[in-house]
Amino acid sequence: MSDSSGRPRLLIEEWLPVQAIGIECMRENSTGLHPPPNRLHVWWARKPLVASRAAVLASLLPADFDRDCFERLLGFYATGDRIVATANLLASKREGQWVEGGHGGRAFGNEILEKDLEAAHAAMRDLWGETPVVIDPMAGGGSIPLEAARLGLRVLANELNSVVCSILEVTVDYPFRFNEQLANRTRHWAQEWVARFDERLKSCYEYAGVVPPRDYIFARTVPCPDTGHPTPLVPDWSLSRPKGGPHIVAEPVITDREKGKWTIRVRKVGKEAGDLPKPPMPTYVRGKGISLFTGTVIPDDYIKAMAQSGRMGSVLYAVAVKATKLDFRPPEEADLRALEAAERELARLRPQWEREGIIPTEEYPEVSSDPRPRVY
Repeated sequence: MSDSSGRPRLLIEEWLPVQAIGIECMRENSTGLHPPPNRLHVWWARKPLVASRAAVLASLLPADFDRDCFERLLGFYATGDRIVATANLLASKREGQWVEGGHGGRAFGNEILEKDLEAAHAAMRDLWGETPVVIDPMAGGGSIPLEAARLGLRVLANELNSVVCSILEVTVDYPFRFNEQLANRTRHWAQEWVARFDERLKSCYEYAGVVPPRDYIFARTVPCPDTGHPTPLVPDWSLSRPKGGPHIVAEPVITDREKGKWTIRVRKVGKEAGDLPKPPMPTYVRGKGISLFTGTVIPDDYIKAMAQSGRMGSVLYAVAVKATKLDFRPPEEADLRALEAAERELARLRPQWEREGIIPTEEYPEVSSDPRPRVY
Protein backbone atom coordinates (compact mmCIF):
# COMPACT_ATOMS: atom_id res chain seq x y z
CA MET A 1 0.00 0.00 0.00
CA SER A 2 1.52 3.34 -1.04
CA ASP A 3 0.51 6.89 -1.96
CA SER A 4 0.88 8.59 -5.37
CA SER A 5 4.59 9.29 -4.74
CA GLY A 6 5.28 5.62 -4.17
CA ARG A 7 5.98 6.12 -0.49
CA PRO A 8 4.36 3.42 1.65
CA ARG A 9 1.26 4.45 3.57
CA LEU A 10 1.81 4.63 7.31
CA LEU A 11 -0.53 3.66 10.10
CA ILE A 12 -0.81 7.27 11.33
CA GLU A 13 -2.21 8.25 7.92
CA GLU A 14 -4.94 5.61 8.06
CA TRP A 15 -6.05 5.11 11.63
CA LEU A 16 -5.42 5.91 15.29
CA PRO A 17 -7.51 5.01 18.40
CA VAL A 18 -8.01 8.69 19.08
CA GLN A 19 -10.67 8.37 21.77
CA ALA A 20 -8.62 5.90 23.78
CA ILE A 21 -5.47 8.05 23.45
CA GLY A 22 -7.40 11.15 24.50
CA ILE A 23 -8.80 9.49 27.59
CA GLU A 24 -5.37 8.16 28.59
CA CYS A 25 -3.90 11.64 28.17
CA MET A 26 -6.54 12.93 30.60
CA ARG A 27 -5.68 10.17 33.07
CA GLU A 28 -1.97 11.01 32.79
CA ASN A 29 -2.75 14.59 33.72
CA SER A 30 -4.67 13.66 36.87
CA THR A 31 -3.50 15.73 39.83
CA GLY A 32 -0.98 13.81 41.91
CA LEU A 33 -0.84 10.91 39.44
CA HIS A 34 1.54 12.26 36.84
CA PRO A 35 4.06 9.89 35.21
CA PRO A 36 7.53 9.68 36.80
CA PRO A 37 9.27 11.97 34.22
CA ASN A 38 6.84 14.77 35.09
CA ARG A 39 7.89 14.54 38.73
CA LEU A 40 11.59 14.74 37.92
CA HIS A 41 11.27 18.29 36.63
CA VAL A 42 8.38 20.48 35.53
CA TRP A 43 8.73 21.39 31.88
CA TRP A 44 6.44 23.49 29.71
CA ALA A 45 4.27 21.77 27.10
CA ARG A 46 5.47 18.32 28.10
CA LYS A 47 3.77 15.86 25.76
CA PRO A 48 1.75 12.98 27.29
CA LEU A 49 3.65 9.70 27.19
CA VAL A 50 0.82 7.72 25.59
CA ALA A 51 0.40 10.28 22.78
CA SER A 52 4.16 10.34 22.19
CA ARG A 53 4.37 6.56 21.97
CA ALA A 54 1.38 6.47 19.61
CA ALA A 55 2.93 9.13 17.34
CA VAL A 56 6.30 7.34 17.19
CA LEU A 57 4.83 3.90 16.54
CA ALA A 58 2.17 4.95 14.06
CA SER A 59 4.74 6.98 12.08
CA LEU A 60 7.01 3.95 11.67
CA LEU A 61 4.52 1.12 11.12
CA PRO A 62 2.76 0.25 7.84
CA ALA A 63 -0.89 1.13 7.43
CA ASP A 64 -1.94 -2.53 7.53
CA PHE A 65 -0.22 -3.32 10.84
CA ASP A 66 -2.34 -5.36 13.25
CA ARG A 67 -4.45 -2.87 15.19
CA ASP A 68 -4.98 -5.01 18.26
CA CYS A 69 -1.23 -5.44 18.54
CA PHE A 70 -0.76 -1.68 18.14
CA GLU A 71 -3.17 -0.96 20.99
CA ARG A 72 -1.41 -3.46 23.24
CA LEU A 73 1.89 -1.74 22.45
CA LEU A 74 0.31 1.48 23.69
CA GLY A 75 -0.62 -0.25 26.93
CA PHE A 76 -4.31 -0.61 26.06
CA TYR A 77 -6.00 -3.80 27.16
CA ALA A 78 -9.74 -4.56 26.70
CA THR A 79 -9.89 -1.24 24.89
CA GLY A 80 -13.60 -0.96 24.19
CA ASP A 81 -14.70 -1.77 27.73
CA ARG A 82 -12.04 0.54 29.16
CA ILE A 83 -13.17 3.47 27.04
CA VAL A 84 -16.78 3.05 28.10
CA ALA A 85 -15.81 2.67 31.77
CA THR A 86 -13.54 5.71 31.71
CA ALA A 87 -16.09 7.86 29.86
CA ASN A 88 -18.75 6.93 32.43
CA LEU A 89 -16.35 7.67 35.26
CA LEU A 90 -15.46 11.12 33.88
CA ALA A 91 -19.14 11.95 33.32
CA SER A 92 -19.97 10.96 36.90
CA LYS A 93 -17.16 13.13 38.29
CA ARG A 94 -18.38 16.11 36.25
CA GLU A 95 -21.78 15.68 37.89
CA GLY A 96 -20.21 15.57 41.35
CA GLN A 97 -20.91 11.87 41.99
CA TRP A 98 -18.38 9.54 43.59
CA VAL A 99 -17.78 6.31 41.71
CA GLU A 100 -16.09 3.32 43.34
CA GLY A 101 -13.55 1.18 41.53
CA GLY A 102 -11.46 1.98 38.50
CA HIS A 103 -10.27 0.63 35.21
CA GLY A 104 -6.81 -0.76 35.73
CA GLY A 105 -3.38 0.79 35.47
CA ARG A 106 -2.67 3.71 33.20
CA ALA A 107 -1.41 2.83 29.75
CA PHE A 108 2.14 4.20 30.13
CA GLY A 109 2.74 1.92 33.13
CA ASN A 110 1.44 -1.30 31.56
CA GLU A 111 3.88 -3.94 30.37
CA ILE A 112 4.98 -3.98 26.74
CA LEU A 113 4.74 -7.61 25.64
CA GLU A 114 7.89 -8.98 24.03
CA LYS A 115 5.97 -10.77 21.25
CA ASP A 116 4.20 -7.52 20.27
CA LEU A 117 7.49 -5.60 20.28
CA GLU A 118 9.10 -8.22 18.06
CA ALA A 119 6.16 -8.01 15.64
CA ALA A 120 6.49 -4.22 15.47
CA HIS A 121 10.26 -4.33 14.84
CA ALA A 122 9.78 -6.95 12.10
CA ALA A 123 7.14 -4.78 10.42
CA MET A 124 9.44 -1.73 10.59
CA ARG A 125 12.34 -3.63 9.02
CA ASP A 126 10.09 -4.91 6.22
CA LEU A 127 8.87 -1.38 5.58
CA TRP A 128 12.12 0.59 5.86
CA GLY A 129 14.76 -2.07 5.18
CA GLU A 130 16.21 -1.65 8.66
CA THR A 131 15.09 -0.67 12.15
CA PRO A 132 14.54 3.11 11.98
CA VAL A 133 16.39 5.67 14.10
CA VAL A 134 14.17 8.25 15.86
CA ILE A 135 15.55 11.80 15.83
CA ASP A 136 14.02 14.57 17.94
CA PRO A 137 16.05 17.77 17.32
CA MET A 138 14.08 19.84 19.89
CA ALA A 139 13.20 17.19 22.47
CA GLY A 140 11.97 19.46 25.27
CA GLY A 141 10.73 17.46 28.25
CA GLY A 142 11.79 14.23 26.57
CA SER A 143 8.49 12.38 26.15
CA ILE A 144 9.16 11.39 22.53
CA PRO A 145 12.74 10.08 22.98
CA LEU A 146 11.77 8.30 26.21
CA GLU A 147 8.88 6.43 24.60
CA ALA A 148 10.92 5.64 21.49
CA ALA A 149 13.69 4.20 23.68
CA ARG A 150 11.17 2.14 25.65
CA LEU A 151 10.12 0.63 22.33
CA GLY A 152 13.70 -0.56 21.78
CA LEU A 153 14.53 2.00 19.09
CA ARG A 154 17.79 3.91 18.71
CA VAL A 155 17.14 7.54 19.59
CA LEU A 156 19.01 10.80 18.95
CA ALA A 157 17.69 13.74 21.02
CA ASN A 158 18.92 17.33 21.12
CA GLU A 159 18.06 20.56 22.91
CA LEU A 160 19.46 24.07 23.16
CA ASN A 161 18.51 24.64 26.79
CA SER A 162 21.09 23.30 29.23
CA VAL A 163 18.47 22.44 31.85
CA VAL A 164 16.62 20.28 29.35
CA CYS A 165 19.83 18.56 28.31
CA SER A 166 20.27 17.44 31.93
CA ILE A 167 16.64 16.29 32.06
CA LEU A 168 17.09 14.31 28.85
CA GLU A 169 20.26 12.63 30.12
CA VAL A 170 18.65 11.60 33.41
CA THR A 171 15.33 10.58 31.81
CA VAL A 172 16.44 8.81 28.64
CA ASP A 173 20.09 7.84 29.04
CA TYR A 174 20.76 6.88 32.66
CA PRO A 175 17.90 4.38 33.19
CA PHE A 176 18.94 2.33 30.15
CA ARG A 177 22.66 2.58 30.92
CA PHE A 178 22.62 1.81 34.65
CA ASN A 179 19.35 -0.16 35.05
CA GLU A 180 18.63 -1.43 38.59
CA GLN A 181 21.87 -0.02 39.98
CA LEU A 182 20.55 3.49 39.33
CA ALA A 183 17.16 2.66 40.87
CA ASN A 184 18.73 1.27 44.03
CA ARG A 185 21.10 4.22 44.48
CA THR A 186 18.25 6.65 43.83
CA ARG A 187 16.11 5.00 46.51
CA HIS A 188 19.02 5.07 48.97
CA TRP A 189 19.74 8.77 48.51
CA ALA A 190 16.03 9.66 48.42
CA GLN A 191 15.62 8.09 51.87
CA GLU A 192 18.76 9.87 53.10
CA TRP A 193 17.49 13.18 51.74
CA VAL A 194 14.09 12.74 53.40
CA ALA A 195 15.75 11.94 56.75
CA ARG A 196 17.97 15.03 56.55
CA PHE A 197 15.04 17.19 55.43
CA ASP A 198 12.83 15.97 58.30
CA GLU A 199 15.52 16.61 60.91
CA ARG A 200 16.49 20.05 59.67
CA LEU A 201 13.07 21.47 58.79
CA LYS A 202 10.68 19.68 61.16
CA SER A 203 10.24 22.90 63.18
CA CYS A 204 9.11 24.70 60.00
CA TYR A 205 6.30 22.19 59.41
CA GLU A 206 4.88 21.88 62.91
CA TYR A 207 1.17 21.05 63.14
CA ALA A 208 -1.38 19.90 65.67
CA GLY A 209 -3.40 16.73 65.21
CA VAL A 210 -2.78 13.72 62.99
CA VAL A 211 -3.19 15.03 59.43
CA PRO A 212 -0.39 17.34 58.18
CA PRO A 213 -1.22 20.48 56.20
CA ARG A 214 -1.52 19.98 52.48
CA ASP A 215 -1.62 23.65 51.44
CA TYR A 216 -1.11 27.00 53.14
CA ILE A 217 -3.34 29.76 51.74
CA PHE A 218 -1.99 33.30 52.00
CA ALA A 219 -3.24 36.78 51.12
CA ARG A 220 -1.29 39.90 50.32
CA THR A 221 -1.72 42.73 52.84
CA VAL A 222 -1.20 46.48 52.99
CA PRO A 223 -1.58 48.80 55.99
CA CYS A 224 -5.18 49.99 56.34
CA PRO A 225 -5.11 53.79 55.66
CA ASP A 226 -7.37 54.42 58.70
CA THR A 227 -6.03 52.01 61.33
CA GLY A 228 -2.57 51.00 60.11
CA HIS A 229 -3.41 47.33 60.62
CA PRO A 230 -2.38 44.93 57.82
CA THR A 231 -5.58 44.37 55.84
CA PRO A 232 -5.89 41.47 53.38
CA LEU A 233 -6.35 41.96 49.63
CA VAL A 234 -8.48 38.97 48.60
CA PRO A 235 -10.25 38.98 45.21
CA ASP A 236 -12.17 35.77 46.00
CA TRP A 237 -12.68 34.08 49.38
CA SER A 238 -13.46 30.74 47.74
CA LEU A 239 -11.49 27.77 49.08
CA SER A 240 -13.05 25.07 46.90
CA ARG A 241 -15.58 25.34 44.10
CA PRO A 242 -15.69 22.05 42.16
CA LYS A 243 -18.10 21.78 39.28
CA GLY A 244 -21.26 20.22 40.67
CA GLY A 245 -19.82 20.20 44.20
CA PRO A 246 -20.23 22.39 47.29
CA HIS A 247 -18.91 25.96 47.22
CA ILE A 248 -16.63 26.32 50.27
CA VAL A 249 -15.45 29.78 51.31
CA ALA A 250 -13.41 31.47 54.01
CA GLU A 251 -15.61 33.93 55.90
CA PRO A 252 -13.41 36.65 57.48
CA VAL A 253 -14.25 37.37 61.13
CA ILE A 254 -12.71 40.24 63.10
CA THR A 255 -11.73 39.08 66.60
CA ASP A 256 -10.11 42.31 67.90
CA ARG A 257 -10.69 45.44 65.86
CA GLU A 258 -8.41 47.64 67.97
CA LYS A 259 -5.45 45.29 67.58
CA GLY A 260 -6.24 44.35 63.97
CA LYS A 261 -6.84 40.66 64.75
CA TRP A 262 -9.00 38.52 62.50
CA THR A 263 -9.53 34.90 61.51
CA ILE A 264 -11.83 32.94 59.22
CA ARG A 265 -14.73 30.54 59.47
CA VAL A 266 -14.99 27.81 56.85
CA ARG A 267 -18.51 28.00 55.44
CA LYS A 268 -20.56 26.47 52.65
CA VAL A 269 -22.47 28.75 50.31
CA GLY A 270 -25.98 27.48 49.66
CA LYS A 271 -29.61 27.48 50.73
CA GLU A 272 -29.50 24.89 53.52
CA ALA A 273 -29.58 25.67 57.23
CA GLY A 274 -26.25 27.08 58.37
CA ASP A 275 -25.12 27.98 54.84
CA LEU A 276 -24.01 31.42 53.76
CA PRO A 277 -26.54 32.81 51.29
CA LYS A 278 -23.73 34.34 49.21
CA PRO A 279 -19.90 34.45 49.27
CA PRO A 280 -18.13 37.09 51.39
CA MET A 281 -17.42 40.36 49.64
CA PRO A 282 -13.92 40.50 48.11
CA THR A 283 -11.42 42.96 49.56
CA TYR A 284 -9.60 43.50 46.27
CA VAL A 285 -11.43 44.47 43.08
CA ARG A 286 -9.93 45.87 39.86
CA GLY A 287 -6.76 47.10 41.52
CA LYS A 288 -8.52 48.74 44.48
CA GLY A 289 -8.71 47.36 48.00
CA ILE A 290 -11.36 47.47 50.72
CA SER A 291 -10.24 47.63 54.35
CA LEU A 292 -11.44 44.63 56.33
CA PHE A 293 -11.57 46.82 59.47
CA THR A 294 -13.32 49.99 58.26
CA GLY A 295 -14.76 49.21 54.82
CA THR A 296 -12.76 52.12 53.39
CA VAL A 297 -11.87 51.91 49.70
CA ILE A 298 -8.09 51.71 49.28
CA PRO A 299 -6.93 53.42 46.04
CA ASP A 300 -4.77 51.48 43.59
CA ASP A 301 -2.03 54.15 43.79
CA TYR A 302 -1.82 53.60 47.54
CA ILE A 303 -1.46 49.83 47.10
CA LYS A 304 1.29 50.32 44.51
CA ALA A 305 3.10 52.81 46.77
CA MET A 306 2.99 50.37 49.69
CA ALA A 307 4.40 47.60 47.52
CA GLN A 308 7.16 49.78 46.10
CA SER A 309 8.19 50.94 49.58
CA GLY A 310 8.37 47.37 50.88
CA ARG A 311 5.25 47.65 53.07
CA MET A 312 3.16 45.03 51.27
CA GLY A 313 3.05 41.95 53.43
CA SER A 314 1.31 38.61 53.55
CA VAL A 315 -0.85 36.69 56.00
CA LEU A 316 -1.70 33.01 56.36
CA TYR A 317 -5.49 32.81 56.63
CA ALA A 318 -6.45 29.21 55.76
CA VAL A 319 -4.93 25.74 55.76
CA ALA A 320 -5.99 22.82 53.56
CA VAL A 321 -5.76 19.28 54.95
CA LYS A 322 -6.63 15.98 53.34
CA ALA A 323 -7.26 12.64 55.02
CA THR A 324 -10.00 11.03 52.96
CA LYS A 325 -11.28 14.28 51.45
CA LEU A 326 -10.08 17.85 51.17
CA ASP A 327 -10.98 20.00 54.18
CA PHE A 328 -10.06 23.49 55.32
CA ARG A 329 -9.47 25.17 58.66
CA PRO A 330 -8.19 28.49 60.00
CA PRO A 331 -4.52 28.63 61.03
CA GLU A 332 -3.68 27.25 64.47
CA GLU A 333 -0.92 28.28 66.84
CA ALA A 334 1.26 25.40 65.62
CA ASP A 335 0.95 26.65 62.03
CA LEU A 336 1.97 30.16 63.04
CA ARG A 337 4.94 28.86 65.08
CA ALA A 338 6.07 26.83 62.07
CA LEU A 339 5.78 29.90 59.84
CA GLU A 340 7.85 31.97 62.28
CA ALA A 341 10.47 29.21 62.42
CA ALA A 342 10.68 29.17 58.62
CA GLU A 343 11.08 32.96 58.52
CA ARG A 344 13.89 32.81 61.12
CA GLU A 345 15.68 30.09 59.17
CA LEU A 346 15.39 32.08 55.95
CA ALA A 347 16.73 35.21 57.68
CA ARG A 348 19.70 33.18 58.97
CA LEU A 349 20.54 31.71 55.57
CA ARG A 350 19.69 34.63 53.30
CA PRO A 351 22.92 36.67 53.63
CA GLN A 352 25.04 33.66 52.67
CA TRP A 353 22.66 32.73 49.84
CA GLU A 354 22.86 36.26 48.48
CA ARG A 355 26.67 36.28 48.64
CA GLU A 356 26.83 32.95 46.80
CA GLY A 357 24.31 34.01 44.16
CA ILE A 358 21.74 31.40 45.16
CA ILE A 359 19.15 34.18 45.51
CA PRO A 360 19.31 36.66 42.59
CA THR A 361 19.62 40.27 43.74
CA GLU A 362 19.97 42.18 40.49
CA GLU A 363 17.39 44.87 39.70
CA TYR A 364 14.56 44.09 37.33
CA PRO A 365 15.35 45.99 34.11
CA GLU A 366 13.72 49.39 33.61
CA VAL A 367 12.98 48.55 29.97
CA SER A 368 11.33 45.16 29.47
CA SER A 369 8.38 43.45 27.80
CA ASP A 370 6.47 43.50 31.12
CA PRO A 371 6.69 46.61 33.37
CA ARG A 372 4.48 45.18 36.15
CA PRO A 373 7.27 43.91 38.45
CA ARG A 374 8.63 47.43 38.74
CA VAL A 375 5.17 49.02 38.98
CA TYR A 376 4.04 46.76 41.78
